[in-house]
Amino acid sequence: PEQNEELKSENYTILRKVEVLQQENFVLRRELEATEDCNKSLVYDLKMEISGLQDSLSKQSKQQQVYVWDNSQLESELKEQNQRLSKQLVEAGKKETQLIRDMRSLKDKFYRE
Repeated sequence: PEQNEELKSENYTILRKVEVLQQENFVLRRELEATEDCNKSLVYDLKMEISGLQDSLSKQSKQQQVYVWDNSQLESELKEQNQRLSKQLVEAGKKETQLIRDMRSLKDKFYRE
């Protein structure tokens, strides 16, 4: 009878421990689910942020390519313009020299007559 009581007491203690462990297990599962949900949300937010940053980087890269192209186009146009103006300057110099010669020639003719 006493051994039976001890076994009952032990059985009751074990059952209480099992119940406590089951309750702890339930609480831990709830915490795990909440943590997983939170992590999923964070991962989603980070993916969205990464996507936004990639889009922004892509736009900046395209803008930079356009800028480089515009600058090289502008540089080419300015070089062409400089060459054209240089030729015009040389031609104007030649004309000026010829006009000075013509003017001297006319002065010489005028004073001779």
